[in-house]
Amino acid sequence: MNIKTDIPQIALLRERIEKSIGFPLNTHGDFLRLSAGIEFTLREHMSESTLERLWGYSTRRYDTVSVRTLNVLCRFTGIHSWEQFCESLSSEGHESELFTGSTINAADLA
Repeated sequence: MNIKTDIPQIALLRERIEKSIGFPLNTHGDFLRLSAGIEFTLREHMSESTLERLWGYSTRRYDTVSVRTLNVLCRFTGIHSWEQFCESLSSEGHESELFTGSTINAADLA
């Protein structure tokens, strides 16, 4: 199963990963370092090209990411799975940030 990369939960996951490693991912070398860190910490391979696509660094534009990739990245931040990560966002009060949008009041309609 694949998930769209433009959802707010993925943006928050990227932020948490950058916070946990202590630097923003801006160069190919940064993604190599993260890939090596994931492999060292979790004993799971995650290619730098997969990470680059998720961060929008790659020239290959993909708009989805696999749940397996998200599960590995969540485990790297200390959360067991993508599902638990999303549940933790709700319990932290991120719901209002995750699901914002424009509203139309019926009274404003002609």
